Amino acid sequence: MAPRNQELKDVEVGEPLLASSSFSSRSSESSPTGRQPCHACILRDTSKTPFYKTRIFWLSYLNLIFFLTSTILLVRSRVGSPIVVDPREALKATSGYSPIFDEVDLTPVWTTVDGRLHSPANSSVFRGQPSAETDKAWDDLAAEAYEVILVDADVLERAGYNPAHYFKAPASWGYGDDKFPVQIDVFHQIHCLNAVRKQMYYQHYYASEFTNGPDEMHWMHQRHCLHMVMQSLTCNANVDIVPHRWVENDGVPFAQFSIERKCRNFDNLRQWNQKNAIKDVREIWPHNKDAMPADAFVWPAFGE
Repeated sequence: MAPRNQELKDVEVGEPLLASSSFSSRSSESSPTGRQPCHACILRDTSKTPFYKTRIFWLSYLNLIFFLTSTILLVRSRVGSPIVVDPREALKATSGYSPIFDEVDLTPVWTTVDGRLHSPANSSVFRGQPSAETDKAWDDLAAEAYEVILVDADVLERAGYNPAHYFKAPASWGYGDDKFPVQIDVFHQIHCLNAVRKQMYYQHYYASEFTNGPDEMHWMHQRHCLHMVMQSLTCNANVDIVPHRWVENDGVPFAQFSIERKCRNFDNLRQWNQKNAIKDVREIWPHNKDAMPADAFVWPAFGE
């Protein structure tokens, strides 16, 4: 085992001879006794320097300050900058899967709602009295007679449906053997709203059909449609605010229903649907189960 003083000697290896001699000489001269201080004492005195006075401490401190300052500036820049979101991706994120999002640009557009209560009779064809023009406008809006489009089996699966349980387009339609008829939901909702509109003018639309009053199927359809429209409204739950104001011709504050609203681009959707819908679908649609394949899946009751 090496002597203790040998370890100390090893620490001092590499100290220049001249520097060592000079230090020893100066120490000898300054010492009142003329004795040279021991090397261990010198090391102990040097080790007592406070850490906060060392170069390492101040370099570490400055690096920490620079890091914290950069982090604060980065966070503030992110908070103050608007986050750019792709409108189409935002629509996908707030909806169930639909292939329409990849086919049609539904980017919301600012639209002024016509919410007037007192308005000219010709302010909108959709407010009009029953007529051929009014009926055509509503039928076009609801995609009547061209409401069905075709999708592949994988689209049904992505939307959560088992293709084996759903009606497949017959090969005789000429679209191949892996196509499934579907509707875009909004057009059925408009169809239902139109049914409620027609009920408002019962004498015009139904009196001749039901000479003894409407049958149960008629009322079932009306209740179904009213409920569908209600569910659509509550599902989408528009939260735009409607202010009130004093108006000249009313004695109480009146709501300003004609507000600016961001709406999905419905015109683009209508154009795409018209282009891709099955032509003459009501003529080729099965009218009974004679056309049902022997291996078709049959849902119990009314499939509810």
